[in-house]
Amino acid sequence: MATIVAITDPSDQSRLHKYLLHRFIPLWEAQGHRVCFHQGDTTPPPGDVAILHVDQTVIPENYIQGLDRYARVINGAVRDIRKRSFSTQRLREGEAYAGPVICKTDLNCGGAPERRKHMDTLRGDRTFAGHCRLVMAKLENRLLFSQQRSYRIFDSVAAVPESLWRDPSRVVEKFLPEQDARGYYLRTWLFLGDRESCSRVRAAQAVIKGRGILERETVSVPDALREWRAHLGFDYGKFDFAIREGEVVLFDVNRTPTVPSTLQEAMRDSSAHLAGGLECFLK
Repeated sequence: MATIVAITDPSDQSRLHKYLLHRFIPLWEAQGHRVCFHQGDTTPPPGDVAILHVDQTVIPENYIQGLDRYARVINGAVRDIRKRSFSTQRLREGEAYAGPVICKTDLNCGGAPERRKHMDTLRGDRTFAGHCRLVMAKLENRLLFSQQRSYRIFDSVAAVPESLWRDPSRVVEKFLPEQDARGYYLRTWLFLGDRESCSRVRAAQAVIKGRGILERETVSVPDALREWRAHLGFDYGKFDFAIREGEVVLFDVNRTPTVPSTLQEAMRDSSAHLAGGLECFLK
């Protein structure tokens, strides 16, 4: 039986139960494997397999040191998942494009993981000045949460405010949704090793959120998306994408997927299936 070391950031501690990885642990332990969590960028403990599960868009270099002690590191090659690092639909200011565009945050999940880490750092300062900085950061965080999580759609490149072009935390992309007369669609591919689950949801709104989902179905994984996975070096994760005019449009990649509260029961069987992908890394 194997020892699996999950390497995480201390700022993720309070939300470990939200990650899909958390669902795998009892299944792996039932098979006789030992799972331990290592928090922070100090030298991790020995083990047979490591999972680099640091919920930061760009993984700090300190977390990479010491990984060579493991025979296999799941997602060890996936260091940077900023949208500008993979998006083929990204536009630059002044670029000619006729069609609607969408403005997103460059960071994963609207930059929420980075804000959590910053807040944890501020909590460590026990001085009065530190307390004041923490209060101000909390107020700023509430404001940014709604702003950064929102997607802004514009009719044309010319309609995008200059402030958004100049904002390094934002990217502007061609707006290429999958849609028909019934609504808009978003496809999600979850995978671990050779195990996978792929679904398509339908909603009335162009920007699809959990509560707006009207229908869900299982779909196949396009070969082009598998090529994306190989190119980006993912062993485990979630890709959000669409198929438009027969072509794959990759919207988002995530190496620390969570399980939405609305899908807890629906994902029970698929979670068990995905957990079996660990065996690929134990051979």
